Amino acid sequence: SGQPLHKILLELHDQNWLKHNDRQTPLKKSFLAELWKMDKSNLRLCLTRLEKKIVAFCLLRFLGDTAHALMMGQDYDCGRKIPIYFNAVYYEPIIRGISEGWKKIFFRPGVYKAKLRRGFQLENLYLYVKGHCKMTRKLLDIYISMAWKHFHDKWVPPKLLNY
Repeated sequence: SGQPLHKILLELHDQNWLKHNDRQTPLKKSFLAELWKMDKSNLRLCLTRLEKKIVAFCLLRFLGDTAHALMMGQDYDCGRKIPIYFNAVYYEPIIRGISEGWKKIFFRPGVYKAKLRRGFQLENLYLYVKGHCKMTRKLLDIYISMAWKHFHDKWVPPKLLNY
């Protein structure tokens, strides 16, 4: 279309943001261009094209050995006709991650929030550990209950529900 890539991506991101937040994206028009200049070596861009036109993208940023899905966008007019969201956000980054040897991909809490809005439900997780030594069992019980409480208090409410 002759537009710079960062403008195309920001327009797609804006469509996604508007659909899920009922307002325009708070990002400045120069955000992606500046991000690319400042941190190009840590960024990976996964594009989905339809007839040479970019219809969706997922931008990932590496911190250590983990790729963080920083932002995504899609053309919702094309998305009604063909399922491009999962290809752009999940399948393409996972396939690329396997081929490039990434260790982890973190899809961020916003993805969970969007799933909850679409009707997904949270499931309770349970962990059963049996220690054969009474002393080890007691220590394990204390450690696991503290770790679970930390995980639940620090990750689930602020990251999942209040993002």
